[in-house]
Amino acid sequence: MEKEKILKIAIDILTTKYSDEYIEELCNSGYKKFLLGLSKLDERQIIKVLNIHPEYANKKITGWHSLHYACLLNNPHILDNFMRKAIADGMKTLPTTEVIKKEIDSGLTLLNFCAFTNNEYSYAKVLTFLGNIEEQNFEESLRYGLLNGSYKTVKLINKIIGEEKSQQLMLEFFTSKHITQNGRLRENIDYALVETFKHNPSKFDDYGIDIRTTIVGKPNYFTSTLKLFLRDTYTIEKQGINTIKNYLRYFTSKGFDFDTKDNEGVTPRVYLNKFIDKLFDQSLRDQLINFLPEVEKVALDNVLEKSTLIEPKKIKI
Repeated sequence: MEKEKILKIAIDILTTKYSDEYIEELCNSGYKKFLLGLSKLDERQIIKVLNIHPEYANKKITGWHSLHYACLLNNPHILDNFMRKAIADGMKTLPTTEVIKKEIDSGLTLLNFCAFTNNEYSYAKVLTFLGNIEEQNFEESLRYGLLNGSYKTVKLINKIIGEEKSQQLMLEFFTSKHITQNGRLRENIDYALVETFKHNPSKFDDYGIDIRTTIVGKPNYFTSTLKLFLRDTYTIEKQGINTIKNYLRYFTSKGFDFDTKDNEGVTPRVYLNKFIDKLFDQSLRDQLINFLPEVEKVALDNVLEKSTLIEPKKIKI
């Protein structure tokens, strides 16, 4: 098929809106089909459908809710109409997710759902409909934003809670153990979060995370993540040592060295030596040992600026 013809078909698909006649057919076919075709309706048509079927904005479907679909479109106009109609239809509280995909927690609030799915416009719009802003868990939102590449959402949350608090929270995600209600260590979201940065340290820059930030009595970003490498030697042996090489390059390029103690009194070299000793493959151990002089020189050439030291305190958002 000719390129021009393919492009025309693609453009037609992207720009085609349902006719008003089709809207009536859509309404008669049920709300599932309506929700799936939502993005092809303009705002006037959305209002028309919701006037015919106000309950469409307040429906549950296999663990999802109509508002979840509206949020996924990241279109504040559509979501605004959905919210207003759902509230007019009797909705008292915003919906949470139920049994959805494994990677989305059951019981996730609509606000955190928007952060999880990287929809900053929907996040902002949901905020405008919340009467209890002070009770929202922005800490959890920040986690989901960082975990899923929600750059704009993270910036929005940073504005809400303030730069110092957000920097403190970010470091605590990397250094703290979170206890669940049943008393077990909560590692699911924090472990996944650190993993994404461990394999791609440039994300620190993408998010504007100040890796110089430290908290009294806590490890810093460098030592806390090296601890996690200790738990992952099997994967490193399987995939090669480029992951830890890239991580060492990143931190030494920012001025971190291997012999300066963190606020727990431990040097990065302690964890690095343990990691090397734990590697089963002698050739990988040799590769890493031979690589160290390179990054030690990088550290000498990039003196670390003064750290931002934060006294631990109860964060009130």
